[in-house]
Amino acid sequence: MLVLLGYEAFIGGNRWELHYSGISSWLRSCRDCSRIDPFLLSWVCMVHTQSAIHLGTAFAAGDGSCLGSSLFRRNEQVIDLIYGCSVSLPELMLSAARLHSLSTTHACTFDELHRRSQELQRRVRRTKIDLDSDVFLSMTADSKSKLTTSRDGESLRNAKAAAEISRHALHIYIARITCKTTTASAETRESVDAIFELLPMVSNPVGPGSMLGWCLVVVGSETDALEWRDYIRTRCASLELLRLNAGGPSIKVLEEVWRRRDQINSGDTGELSWQWQDAMRALGIRGALF
Repeated sequence: MLVLLGYEAFIGGNRWELHYSGISSWLRSCRDCSRIDPFLLSWVCMVHTQSAIHLGTAFAAGDGSCLGSSLFRRNEQVIDLIYGCSVSLPELMLSAARLHSLSTTHACTFDELHRRSQELQRRVRRTKIDLDSDVFLSMTADSKSKLTTSRDGESLRNAKAAAEISRHALHIYIARITCKTTTASAETRESVDAIFELLPMVSNPVGPGSMLGWCLVVVGSETDALEWRDYIRTRCASLELLRLNAGGPSIKVLEEVWRRRDQINSGDTGELSWQWQDAMRALGIRGALF
Protein backbone atom coordinates (compact mmCIF):
# COMPACT_ATOMS: atom_id res chain seq x y z
CA MET A 1 0.00 0.00 0.00
CA LEU A 2 2.92 2.34 0.69
CA VAL A 3 4.26 1.75 -2.82
CA LEU A 4 0.82 2.43 -4.30
CA LEU A 5 0.45 5.54 -2.17
CA GLY A 6 3.81 6.90 -3.31
CA TYR A 7 3.15 6.10 -6.96
CA GLU A 8 -0.35 7.57 -7.01
CA ALA A 9 0.59 10.67 -5.02
CA PHE A 10 3.24 11.58 -7.56
CA ILE A 11 1.35 10.77 -10.77
CA GLY A 12 -1.70 12.81 -9.78
CA GLY A 13 -5.37 12.03 -9.43
CA ASN A 14 -7.40 11.12 -6.36
CA ARG A 15 -6.74 7.40 -5.92
CA TRP A 16 -3.88 8.06 -3.49
CA GLU A 17 -6.42 9.27 -0.91
CA LEU A 18 -7.95 5.78 -0.58
CA HIS A 19 -4.60 4.14 0.11
CA TYR A 20 -3.60 6.96 2.45
CA SER A 21 -6.81 6.45 4.41
CA GLY A 22 -6.13 2.71 4.66
CA ILE A 23 -2.56 3.11 5.87
CA SER A 24 -3.35 5.86 8.36
CA SER A 25 -6.28 3.86 9.78
CA TRP A 26 -3.99 0.88 10.26
CA LEU A 27 -1.40 3.05 12.02
CA ARG A 28 -4.03 4.50 14.34
CA SER A 29 -5.07 0.98 15.31
CA CYS A 30 -1.52 0.12 16.38
CA ARG A 31 -0.97 0.40 20.11
CA ASP A 32 2.81 0.66 19.87
CA CYS A 33 4.01 2.73 16.92
CA SER A 34 7.62 2.33 18.07
CA ARG A 35 7.56 -1.19 16.61
CA ILE A 36 6.71 0.12 13.13
CA ASP A 37 9.52 0.92 10.72
CA PRO A 38 10.47 4.62 11.08
CA PHE A 39 10.69 5.04 7.32
CA LEU A 40 7.06 3.95 6.91
CA LEU A 41 5.93 6.24 9.72
CA SER A 42 7.89 9.22 8.43
CA TRP A 43 6.67 8.73 4.87
CA VAL A 44 3.01 8.54 5.89
CA CYS A 45 3.47 11.53 8.19
CA MET A 46 4.87 13.45 5.24
CA VAL A 47 1.81 12.68 3.11
CA HIS A 48 -0.42 13.56 6.08
CA THR A 49 1.29 16.93 6.52
CA GLN A 50 1.37 17.78 2.83
CA SER A 51 -2.30 16.85 2.45
CA ALA A 52 -3.29 19.02 5.40
CA ILE A 53 -1.47 22.08 4.21
CA HIS A 54 -2.42 21.71 0.53
CA LEU A 55 -5.97 20.41 0.71
CA GLY A 56 -7.22 22.05 3.89
CA THR A 57 -9.85 20.82 6.30
CA ALA A 58 -10.11 17.23 5.01
CA PHE A 59 -6.75 16.28 6.54
CA ALA A 60 -5.95 19.15 8.87
CA ALA A 61 -7.18 17.65 12.13
CA GLY A 62 -4.82 15.43 14.09
CA ASP A 63 -5.95 12.93 16.71
CA GLY A 64 -2.85 12.53 18.86
CA SER A 65 -2.11 9.06 17.52
CA CYS A 66 0.83 7.86 15.46
CA LEU A 67 0.21 10.70 13.03
CA GLY A 68 0.16 13.28 15.80
CA SER A 69 2.72 15.66 17.24
CA SER A 70 4.37 12.97 19.39
CA LEU A 71 6.35 11.93 16.32
CA PHE A 72 7.97 15.31 15.90
CA ARG A 73 11.16 16.20 17.72
CA ARG A 74 12.36 19.74 18.36
CA ASN A 75 16.05 19.70 17.52
CA GLU A 76 16.52 22.81 15.42
CA GLN A 77 19.63 21.61 13.58
CA VAL A 78 18.31 18.25 12.35
CA ILE A 79 17.08 17.94 8.77
CA ASP A 80 14.50 15.30 7.95
CA LEU A 81 15.62 13.06 5.09
CA ILE A 82 12.07 12.63 3.75
CA TYR A 83 10.54 16.06 4.30
CA GLY A 84 13.72 17.93 3.39
CA CYS A 85 13.21 20.47 6.18
CA SER A 86 13.94 20.84 9.89
CA VAL A 87 12.41 17.98 11.88
CA SER A 88 10.66 20.67 13.94
CA LEU A 89 8.80 22.09 10.95
CA PRO A 90 6.19 19.36 10.11
CA GLU A 91 4.38 19.82 13.43
CA LEU A 92 4.21 23.56 12.73
CA MET A 93 2.90 22.85 9.22
CA LEU A 94 0.01 20.94 10.76
CA SER A 95 -0.63 23.81 13.18
CA ALA A 96 -0.62 26.24 10.26
CA ALA A 97 -3.08 24.05 8.33
CA ARG A 98 -5.43 24.00 11.32
CA LEU A 99 -5.17 27.78 11.66
CA HIS A 100 -5.94 28.21 7.96
CA SER A 101 -8.96 25.96 8.39
CA LEU A 102 -10.19 28.17 11.24
CA SER A 103 -9.83 31.24 9.03
CA THR A 104 -12.02 29.73 6.31
CA THR A 105 -14.78 28.70 8.71
CA HIS A 106 -14.72 31.99 10.68
CA ALA A 107 -14.50 29.94 13.87
CA CYS A 108 -12.56 32.69 15.69
CA THR A 109 -12.13 36.45 15.47
CA PHE A 110 -9.55 38.18 13.30
CA ASP A 111 -7.70 39.42 16.39
CA GLU A 112 -7.42 35.86 17.68
CA LEU A 113 -6.26 34.61 14.27
CA HIS A 114 -3.64 37.36 14.15
CA ARG A 115 -2.40 36.58 17.66
CA ARG A 116 -2.12 32.87 16.95
CA SER A 117 -0.44 33.43 13.58
CA GLN A 118 2.18 35.70 15.16
CA GLU A 119 2.93 33.12 17.83
CA LEU A 120 3.22 30.44 15.14
CA GLN A 121 5.58 32.66 13.13
CA ARG A 122 7.84 32.98 16.17
CA ARG A 123 7.94 29.20 16.55
CA VAL A 124 8.76 28.77 12.84
CA ARG A 125 11.63 31.26 13.11
CA ARG A 126 13.18 29.12 15.82
CA THR A 127 13.53 26.22 13.34
CA LYS A 128 16.09 28.10 11.23
CA ILE A 129 18.88 25.93 9.84
CA ASP A 130 22.29 27.61 9.97
CA LEU A 131 23.83 27.32 6.51
CA ASP A 132 27.36 27.59 7.94
CA SER A 133 27.11 25.04 10.74
CA ASP A 134 27.08 21.28 11.05
CA VAL A 135 23.69 19.59 10.97
CA PHE A 136 22.31 16.12 11.62
CA LEU A 137 20.19 14.08 9.23
CA SER A 138 17.38 11.92 10.54
CA MET A 139 13.71 11.03 10.05
CA THR A 140 10.73 12.56 11.80
CA ALA A 141 9.59 9.26 13.31
CA ASP A 142 13.05 8.04 14.31
CA SER A 143 14.30 9.77 17.44
CA LYS A 144 17.04 7.18 18.02
CA SER A 145 19.11 7.55 14.85
CA LYS A 146 20.92 10.62 13.61
CA LEU A 147 23.57 10.85 10.90
CA THR A 148 26.35 13.32 11.57
CA THR A 149 27.53 15.47 8.68
CA SER A 150 30.24 17.96 7.89
CA ARG A 151 29.45 21.43 6.63
CA ASP A 152 31.06 20.70 3.25
CA GLY A 153 29.74 19.01 0.13
CA GLU A 154 27.23 20.03 -2.53
CA SER A 155 24.50 17.63 -1.39
CA LEU A 156 24.60 18.96 2.16
CA ARG A 157 24.54 22.56 0.96
CA ASN A 158 21.52 21.66 -1.18
CA ALA A 159 19.82 20.09 1.84
CA LYS A 160 20.41 23.11 4.08
CA ALA A 161 19.18 25.55 1.44
CA ALA A 162 16.11 23.43 0.69
CA ALA A 163 15.28 23.25 4.41
CA GLU A 164 15.43 27.03 4.66
CA ILE A 165 13.27 27.41 1.54
CA SER A 166 10.63 25.25 3.24
CA ARG A 167 10.80 27.39 6.37
CA HIS A 168 10.36 30.64 4.45
CA ALA A 169 7.49 29.13 2.44
CA LEU A 170 5.72 28.31 5.70
CA HIS A 171 6.28 31.89 6.90
CA ILE A 172 4.51 33.12 3.75
CA TYR A 173 1.70 30.57 4.12
CA ILE A 174 1.02 31.67 7.70
CA ALA A 175 1.17 35.37 6.80
CA ARG A 176 -1.46 34.85 4.10
CA ILE A 177 -3.91 33.45 6.64
CA THR A 178 -4.58 36.99 7.87
CA CYS A 179 -3.42 39.07 4.88
CA LYS A 180 -5.54 38.39 1.78
CA THR A 181 -4.57 41.31 -0.48
CA THR A 182 -2.01 41.13 -3.29
CA THR A 183 0.18 43.56 -1.32
CA ALA A 184 2.62 41.63 0.86
CA SER A 185 3.89 42.64 4.28
CA ALA A 186 7.54 43.50 4.83
CA GLU A 187 8.09 40.14 6.55
CA THR A 188 6.56 38.28 3.62
CA ARG A 189 8.74 40.18 1.15
CA GLU A 190 11.79 39.21 3.22
CA SER A 191 10.84 35.54 2.94
CA VAL A 192 10.17 35.87 -0.80
CA ASP A 193 13.57 37.49 -1.34
CA ALA A 194 15.26 34.86 0.83
CA ILE A 195 13.75 32.02 -1.21
CA PHE A 196 14.95 33.52 -4.48
CA GLU A 197 18.44 33.84 -2.97
CA LEU A 198 18.37 30.22 -1.77
CA LEU A 199 16.93 28.54 -4.87
CA PRO A 200 20.18 28.77 -6.91
CA MET A 201 21.95 26.96 -4.05
CA VAL A 202 19.72 23.94 -4.72
CA SER A 203 21.37 23.30 -8.02
CA ASN A 204 19.32 20.38 -9.30
CA PRO A 205 15.90 18.73 -8.85
CA VAL A 206 17.43 15.52 -7.49
CA GLY A 207 17.39 14.88 -3.75
CA PRO A 208 16.45 18.01 -1.76
CA GLY A 209 15.39 19.86 -4.89
CA SER A 210 12.78 17.25 -5.78
CA MET A 211 10.46 18.22 -2.90
CA LEU A 212 10.12 21.95 -3.57
CA GLY A 213 6.93 21.89 -5.66
CA TRP A 214 4.77 23.46 -2.95
CA CYS A 215 7.45 26.02 -2.06
CA LEU A 216 7.64 27.10 -5.71
CA VAL A 217 3.88 27.63 -5.74
CA VAL A 218 3.94 29.64 -2.51
CA VAL A 219 6.73 31.99 -3.57
CA GLY A 220 5.50 32.14 -7.17
CA SER A 221 2.09 33.32 -5.97
CA GLU A 222 3.79 36.41 -4.51
CA THR A 223 5.64 37.24 -7.73
CA ASP A 224 4.75 39.92 -10.28
CA ALA A 225 8.09 40.31 -12.11
CA LEU A 226 8.02 38.43 -15.42
CA GLU A 227 11.65 37.31 -15.17
CA TRP A 228 11.03 35.69 -11.78
CA ARG A 229 7.89 34.01 -13.07
CA ASP A 230 9.94 32.55 -15.92
CA TYR A 231 12.49 31.31 -13.40
CA ILE A 232 9.75 29.57 -11.40
CA ARG A 233 8.44 27.99 -14.62
CA THR A 234 11.93 26.63 -15.29
CA ARG A 235 12.19 25.14 -11.82
CA CYS A 236 8.78 23.48 -12.17
CA ALA A 237 9.79 22.12 -15.58
CA SER A 238 12.84 20.49 -13.98
CA LEU A 239 10.48 18.53 -11.71
CA GLU A 240 8.56 17.38 -14.79
CA LEU A 241 11.79 15.98 -16.23
CA LEU A 242 11.92 13.63 -13.24
CA ARG A 243 8.40 12.47 -14.12
CA LEU A 244 7.21 13.91 -10.80
CA ASN A 245 3.60 15.06 -10.77
CA ALA A 246 4.46 18.19 -8.76
CA GLY A 247 5.88 20.11 -11.71
CA GLY A 248 2.77 19.98 -13.91
CA PRO A 249 0.10 20.86 -11.33
CA SER A 250 2.37 23.46 -9.75
CA ILE A 251 2.69 25.46 -12.94
CA LYS A 252 -1.02 25.05 -13.75
CA VAL A 253 -1.88 26.50 -10.35
CA LEU A 254 0.61 29.33 -10.76
CA GLU A 255 -0.56 30.30 -14.24
CA GLU A 256 -4.09 30.66 -12.87
CA VAL A 257 -2.86 32.65 -9.85
CA TRP A 258 -0.81 34.96 -12.07
CA ARG A 259 -3.73 35.52 -14.43
CA ARG A 260 -6.04 36.49 -11.59
CA ARG A 261 -3.33 38.48 -9.79
CA ASP A 262 -2.64 40.55 -12.91
CA GLN A 263 -6.37 41.24 -13.27
CA ILE A 264 -6.55 42.42 -9.66
CA ASN A 265 -3.48 44.63 -9.98
CA SER A 266 -4.86 46.23 -13.16
CA GLY A 267 -8.27 46.85 -11.57
CA ASP A 268 -10.11 44.56 -14.00
CA THR A 269 -11.89 42.67 -11.20
CA GLY A 270 -13.51 43.44 -7.89
CA GLU A 271 -11.57 40.68 -6.11
CA LEU A 272 -8.96 41.60 -3.52
CA SER A 273 -6.84 38.49 -3.90
CA TRP A 274 -6.59 35.07 -5.52
CA GLN A 275 -4.60 32.55 -3.54
CA TRP A 276 -3.06 29.32 -4.80
CA GLN A 277 -5.62 27.40 -2.71
CA ASP A 278 -8.38 29.12 -4.71
CA ALA A 279 -6.67 28.05 -7.93
CA MET A 280 -6.41 24.42 -6.79
CA ARG A 281 -10.14 24.34 -6.07
CA ALA A 282 -11.01 26.07 -9.34
CA LEU A 283 -8.85 23.65 -11.34
CA GLY A 284 -10.04 20.59 -9.42
CA ILE A 285 -6.51 19.61 -8.37
CA ARG A 286 -6.62 17.21 -5.42
CA GLY A 287 -3.06 15.91 -5.40
CA ALA A 288 -0.52 17.30 -2.95
CA LEU A 289 2.02 19.54 -4.69
CA PHE A 290 5.09 18.20 -2.77
